Amino acid sequence: MSTLRDNELLPSRPTREAALEIVGMGVFGLLSLFVLPMLPSGSEGFSRMMGLAPTAGAVVIEHIGWAFGAYIPILLGFYAIVIGRQVIDDPAVEAKTRRTLGLTAEAMVSALLPALILIAAACVADPSQAGALFVIVPVSAAMFFLAIQLGGFIVFERELRLATAERSRNWAKERLRLLRQRSQRPTWLVVAVHTLVGALIGAATILPFERPTGLVLILALLQALIAFGLGIASVGGAHVFCTARDRTSEVVAWIGPATLYLVSLMIAVAILTTFGAASAASIVSVVVFSAVSALWPRKSAPRFLLNWTLQGAAIRYAARSVSTTYVRSVRAVRELAEPQSIESTPTFRDRAAAALRAFQRSSPPSNA
Repeated sequence: MSTLRDNELLPSRPTREAALEIVGMGVFGLLSLFVLPMLPSGSEGFSRMMGLAPTAGAVVIEHIGWAFGAYIPILLGFYAIVIGRQVIDDPAVEAKTRRTLGLTAEAMVSALLPALILIAAACVADPSQAGALFVIVPVSAAMFFLAIQLGGFIVFERELRLATAERSRNWAKERLRLLRQRSQRPTWLVVAVHTLVGALIGAATILPFERPTGLVLILALLQALIAFGLGIASVGGAHVFCTARDRTSEVVAWIGPATLYLVSLMIAVAILTTFGAASAASIVSVVVFSAVSALWPRKSAPRFLLNWTLQGAAIRYAARSVSTTYVRSVRAVRELAEPQSIESTPTFRDRAAAALRAFQRSSPPSNA
């Protein structure tokens, strides 16, 4: 006799999420393989890595067979354990095992992505190697399929997901209350106006001391570029800061903008030693204007400044993100608080069987 546990559907999530996780981990592996070794030597390192890729790919082709021979049985074993549900009796331990095996399968397959890229490089450099693709591509597709299926079972228990959704909902509700004072203008428009005003301030700083020449025009373009970069960085940093849920994220949020501000000041110092104080002062004026716009206190800001400062635009941007989080959390709480019955989520096999029964009932009886 089959038990209720035997008839329960395994909790799963959309395969798209598992596929994105595999691709994300694979891209990180590619960056580690190609980008990090090139950092010390720049373009020379890139050329050297591109030259070595086909050779390394040829070596990978020689060893990919035993790798497939190990990967396929392991992934099939993982899949049998997850689908069979006969190894572990404790539901909590079973759910944890599913998540562990799913994550392990994703990591295993994503670790092969750099090897497949090297194989592709070898086949492009030496077309005679391309025959191996007729074996490598189908097996790789099967492995990715198994990993995506196993990654779909990385689902936490309903109670844990419900608690997480409730915490997210409460956090978003409280954060929205703190983000009420914000700009009423589109973020892109505020950044565009900030870029224009910053360039005008820089030009107004240098024109009393310099005649309009080609150098002044180049400085004006540089000032506009700096104002635009600082505007984007300030809005992005403030957005991350306002949507952060821990102290570490709040600190990290300002590393990028602070670095860009420092680089802008270093540019001003370089211009000071080359073109004089007036040119450097025009760059510094843009940096100061951007810093004031990004750090102006919201509580004491009139509506005009709140609408057109970088901080007001960043708060608007953050409020939209938090609102999206709140809506999703409320929907998740509503769905998880009312568990769906098994009948409400038929499987593909159930639908196919129902269609077959309907076809058999509609078929005319035999005359034999």
